[in-house]
Amino acid sequence: MLDYPKNYNKAYKMLCNSLNHKKLCRYKTCLAIFCSFLSLLLIAPLSYSQVLEEIIVTSQKRAESLQDVSVSVTALSGEKLADGAIARLEEVTAFVPNFTLTETGIGTNIYIRGIGSGINQGFEQSVGMYYDGIYYGRAQLARSPIFDLERLEVLKGPQVTLFGNNSIGGAVSLNSAKPTDYFEGSAKALYSPGHGEEELNLILSGPVNDNLNARLAIRKYDMEGYVFNENRNRKEPQRDYLTSRLSFQFFPENGAFEANLKLEHSTFDVEGRQIAIIRDEPTNFRGTSQYALVRQPRFGGNPSATNQDPSNLGYPNWLDLAELANGNFVINDFGEAPNLAQIYSSAIDYPNLATPTYDDDLIYQSLNGQDVAFPYQLERRGSNKDFSKNSIDNATLNIDIPLEEGDLKLITGYLDYNYDELCDCDFTGADLIEYESNESYEQFSQEIRYTSSTGDFVDYIIGAYYQKDSLEFNDYVVVLDESALEETLTFIFSQTDPDKVDDLVGVSVPREFNVDSELIAGFGQATFHFSDATRLMLGLRESKVTKHGFRELTYKQQDLVTPLDDTLDQFGNSQYDSVSFVFDAALTVNAHRSSSKRVEKRTSWAIILEQDLNEDNMVYLSAVKGFKGGGFDTRSNNPDNAFDFIDRDGNKIDMLDPANNIPTFYSPGTFEFEDEEALAYELGLKSRIGDRAEINVAYFYTDIKGLQLSIFDGGVGFNVSNAGHAVTQGVEIESRISLTEHWFMNASLAWMEFDYKDYKDGLCTSSDILSFEDDDPTTQPINCTKVQTFVPGTTTPIFIPQADLTGSTNQYVASYAGSVTVEYQNNLTDKLLFKGSLDVNFTDEYSPAQNLDPDLQQDGYEIYNIRLAIIDDIDDKWEVALMGRNITDEKIVSYANDVPLATGIFGTKTSYGFIQRTESWAIQAKYNF
Repeated sequence: MLDYPKNYNKAYKMLCNSLNHKKLCRYKTCLAIFCSFLSLLLIAPLSYSQVLEEIIVTSQKRAESLQDVSVSVTALSGEKLADGAIARLEEVTAFVPNFTLTETGIGTNIYIRGIGSGINQGFEQSVGMYYDGIYYGRAQLARSPIFDLERLEVLKGPQVTLFGNNSIGGAVSLNSAKPTDYFEGSAKALYSPGHGEEELNLILSGPVNDNLNARLAIRKYDMEGYVFNENRNRKEPQRDYLTSRLSFQFFPENGAFEANLKLEHSTFDVEGRQIAIIRDEPTNFRGTSQYALVRQPRFGGNPSATNQDPSNLGYPNWLDLAELANGNFVINDFGEAPNLAQIYSSAIDYPNLATPTYDDDLIYQSLNGQDVAFPYQLERRGSNKDFSKNSIDNATLNIDIPLEEGDLKLITGYLDYNYDELCDCDFTGADLIEYESNESYEQFSQEIRYTSSTGDFVDYIIGAYYQKDSLEFNDYVVVLDESALEETLTFIFSQTDPDKVDDLVGVSVPREFNVDSELIAGFGQATFHFSDATRLMLGLRESKVTKHGFRELTYKQQDLVTPLDDTLDQFGNSQYDSVSFVFDAALTVNAHRSSSKRVEKRTSWAIILEQDLNEDNMVYLSAVKGFKGGGFDTRSNNPDNAFDFIDRDGNKIDMLDPANNIPTFYSPGTFEFEDEEALAYELGLKSRIGDRAEINVAYFYTDIKGLQLSIFDGGVGFNVSNAGHAVTQGVEIESRISLTEHWFMNASLAWMEFDYKDYKDGLCTSSDILSFEDDDPTTQPINCTKVQTFVPGTTTPIFIPQADLTGSTNQYVASYAGSVTVEYQNNLTDKLLFKGSLDVNFTDEYSPAQNLDPDLQQDGYEIYNIRLAIIDDIDDKWEVALMGRNITDEKIVSYANDVPLATGIFGTKTSYGFIQRTESWAIQAKYNF
């Protein structure tokens, strides 16, 4: 064994602590793990080592050894997923560096190698999911439960030829366990008292007759949660999942074909969310807000303000601090610089934003290069009702027809899902606003693929793909009665028309959005064997996509039926006039209707050169060009032109007509966005070291143009932007080693950097926005400026804050990350087998916020998981295990953003974050029939 100095570990820790260089020590740890891996490989006695089991993958639509495919792939077996109680794809990301999946306020983010799609229901995903060959392209589907899998593969880099369907970041391929030709049955249970987690899996598989096998898999999962909601006096998120899958495998006696049919139904419901306020700071700036300039009425036929400053139009603003302090709705004495908790305290006992106290649960963030401790209460929140109710149905038919010179495969898929979600989207315990959304999606797909036999000079795959789908999305925002927002807005408009706010309460802004799409594609990939050692692969995919999009926002009562009141108030405004003005001013929302059609024809290609150095080592070089189609923006709350505004009757309004006025605070939204393109290069090595180890190394370089990003507008909406140009590059290492007869180790390591080459219209941080109105010119933001634009089709100026993020990294990008697993197994007695494993998943710091706010930077961390199992080694009838996950109880923010309304209305820097699961311990038990 390696002979380290006795005090090596102690000295190493002292050095880290004394220098406070946690990042440096973590980086050294990463290198030490890799070097130790190589050292152990060289010194482990050959006589005691075991032969590595070969990993078979289907990333190239053929069953091949992982070591023979020229793509960077991380493969996790069904056994690994089951032993680790990995129930959601988000939990897989801890074991796959450069792969991120996390929930957000109103969506799901999925990234590979820094490339992903933002928060928008109109997006296809840059990282495609494929479940038994069926495309799962909607973000919500990434939240669906996973279980009873044969294998899960994460393919990194563009997968444009054989997968296609917009997968320019990468692909996740899930393969369900198939029916067996022998009887197999098992029941597996898990219980975790700390989080109230219970799981039960039941599997029955075997032959029905000589030509038919069947498999039934059922999973029930419940969890009470791990973040305590002070308002509701309970832990959250509370999960309730139920998945049922019935599979059939049919093969006639003559062997003419094999048919696999899968029928699956899944529901996954969640009450509450894992969200907490992670930052709440006052502003020290004493600038003049926009509201002070618009005291004069200018809506509903009333005179316009004489002192209106046009440079402030369309710009998020806040109350003057002096006015806040003197406002009759503020009952506590908080001086000139209140935070959001103090502002809201007059409306509700606000535990989530109460003045925090320092305790042992500090999270250390990097601020301006320094490690600063902030007293975040990451395991408590104050929020009202949140829920997410989801249902998925999937039917898949795979038919394999063996032919004389190859194999013909037919894949038919039907998929539909729907969900209904309620979000307390001020993310606080105050009754401010509610956001409810529902989405329905239906998809039919048909693929036909011919795979030639191997052994000739050329082997090839050719095929065609057809997909037709329909998406319907609806949502609405409601201002609740007796809320802090109501009192605040009443004070704002007290000198013009206080009735405006009374008219607002209980009114919603329902959104209707739908897209109908049709995709037709033809593809082919050929491999030319110039010799036994040299191969050239050429791939091509031609696609045509047709989309019809529609979006409409209107004003209605909360029940979506009652019309708005026509009665005029003392200022001559109807309820519709008042609602329209206040939603525009406070939430930057305007009633409108937009529709369009898109037709895109695109060509994707791949060139891969493979060279065998010897029978154990292969190098490859690839160049791949792919695209992700454009589409229609779901989440924007404003039209992108002056012609799509509508009146209360749904009629279009021509805002170029002098008789009409552009809404006071109008900021152009978006509807149609363009495609994004990726050109990727990869240089890789696949290496075997005898029968004991495998090491795979890949260097990648990807050039992306027109990145589709959904940017928070500071109110309650998002706008899609096509970022100009970005480059991501790095190195990835995948390795496995059989150290001895009893010890096994695998490691995944990655280094990556992401660089925006041109991105001038990014989102400003709340600190930058608050700095604009400061009287002190020395505090003006550096990268964020007011950019003048114009209402489309007019000369009306609008000034919008934009951040120049050129030269910046991207959300979720860590300079390095890794996952290491060490396994040990040995007989305790001649009847009992012990099996233990330790996982260490680590990452450098990264930004969980889309605007890359340095104050929200997540520091690097290590997560340790442990599993200790005792197994019946005679009949393999039973297994009992103790599991510990995140056993050092790391506090991790996976996603962060600004609290809606905090900056724009109240002038505070307040942020929320999604909290990853904290420490948990569980008992697992399995019985095989």
